[in-house]
Amino acid sequence: MKLLAHNDKLSQRVVLCENGGFMKNENGKNGKLQKIGYVVFTLMTLVVILVIGLLDKSKVSLQDAILSMDLFYIFLAVICLAVFWLLEGFTIKYATVSMDKEISYWRSYRVGIIGQLYSALTPSSSGGQPAQILFMKKGGIPVGTATSVTVVKFIAFQSSLCLLFIISILYKFVFFMDIFAGQIPFVAIGFIVNIIGLTFAITAMFRKQWITNTACRILDFLHKIKILKAVDKVKHSWFAVIDEFHSGMVAMRRIKSRIWKLCLVVCIQLLFQFAITYFIYRACGLSTYNAIDIISLQIILYLAISYIPLPGASIAAEGGFMLVFGGIFGTWAFAGMVIWRALTYYAQILFGGVIVVIENVISNRQNKMVSGRKVS
Repeated sequence: MKLLAHNDKLSQRVVLCENGGFMKNENGKNGKLQKIGYVVFTLMTLVVILVIGLLDKSKVSLQDAILSMDLFYIFLAVICLAVFWLLEGFTIKYATVSMDKEISYWRSYRVGIIGQLYSALTPSSSGGQPAQILFMKKGGIPVGTATSVTVVKFIAFQSSLCLLFIISILYKFVFFMDIFAGQIPFVAIGFIVNIIGLTFAITAMFRKQWITNTACRILDFLHKIKILKAVDKVKHSWFAVIDEFHSGMVAMRRIKSRIWKLCLVVCIQLLFQFAITYFIYRACGLSTYNAIDIISLQIILYLAISYIPLPGASIAAEGGFMLVFGGIFGTWAFAGMVIWRALTYYAQILFGGVIVVIENVISNRQNKMVSGRKVS
């Protein structure tokens, strides 16, 4: 596997900790500002939820909702979240082993959860892949292989999401039009953005020179009309991204017989994630709509807000849920949104933080063992 020189820089972009603290970034500053930023933004999303609750006068109070919800369905929602995390570890292990590199499931599971954590904390989930590359590197996986794994997973994820979206639209078209009639532009933008991302990735993999030349022309034009200033720096970043996806081409060719299996697992993984909304719906004592209805709407909502450049698509996620599921959940809408967000976002941050601590403890023990051997 080709080892790209820029991949070490890719790894360093993540403000992760090697020994319990945060790494210094390229400007020599520590990660305190990033930590503060994460905390502030998380508090902002909680304020948004509070404001929505205050404005919703027809709601069942959160306290009453929690006390009267069917805990069996909440348990099933938690099980769906756990299976989603377990399958994340499986996809990383499957892709890594397919590239002839050994990784334990426990290691791949931790890498998957850490990737989910940093995806939740960074705009457009931009921190997830670099975080996974870094932790895979710490586990002895070459950076080139780790990069290829994240590229293949990205392709599988985008392809699976778009496929599920198309199936949902075709299968529940009339239902979709009734619910989303006024939101079609937002849904269309989300779908187009995801298709563009997928198209870019595939083109970069198989037509590197073509997309490199096209990117150069576009960036030079933007520089010429004074929209873009540091054109050389931007070009360097774009070329690094293109190289990353091009490296995935080699990986895709090596595991082409397995990529479809990976996509199938990712589809199942996403369905477990989207089923969380259905079980919350049932926990509220509601049953008018079936699982396919709720899951289809959740798929469409997820794709519609996924392009929002905010950590975890915050604010858009809360507002989107109330907009899409407000009429379906009725007076339970606010309570349903809070439980949904708690499971799909805040639990991810909390559990991811625990895994980071565990990872650092394991890393520190290994470093001490190595130091002890050197001393002896």
